[in-house]
Amino acid sequence: MFEILSFYKISKLNKLKIIKKIILKETNKLDIKGLIILSPEGINGTISGSQKKIKLTITKIKNILSIDRFDIQNKIKSKILPYSKNKVKIKDEVVPINEKINFKNFFNKKYLSPKEWDEFISKKNIKLIDARKPFEYKIGTFKKCS
Repeated sequence: MFEILSFYKISKLNKLKIIKKIILKETNKLDIKGLIILSPEGINGTISGSQKKIKLTITKIKNILSIDRFDIQNKIKSKILPYSKNKVKIKDEVVPINEKINFKNFFNKKYLSPKEWDEFISKKNIKLIDARKPFEYKIGTFKKCS
């Protein structure tokens, strides 16, 4: 049985060519197949391999990037290995939306009330990407909020 893991992390990355070389070396050593995209704004990947090797790979990637966790991480099991090659690419954006992330303000950790949220997304020039899963969307609405 194989494991397929999709993940991403929005985090400012520098020295992408060095990171690419290290991740490619480590994933090749573990016979991991799939695609990992690196950009100045983070990492995005879908990889496959044995459960043990996927776990080792994720630990190594987190150590290389000096992160504790991914923003999103999804695992599924598969009877077949869906990828035949291992690739690590450098792109301008981790998720292509033609927008640059301003990291200076990205991690300000200000939490909004439901009313503040509604006011915020009603402003002009606000682009909202809802990356929730269908069940999260279904249950993720605020009660008693106009």
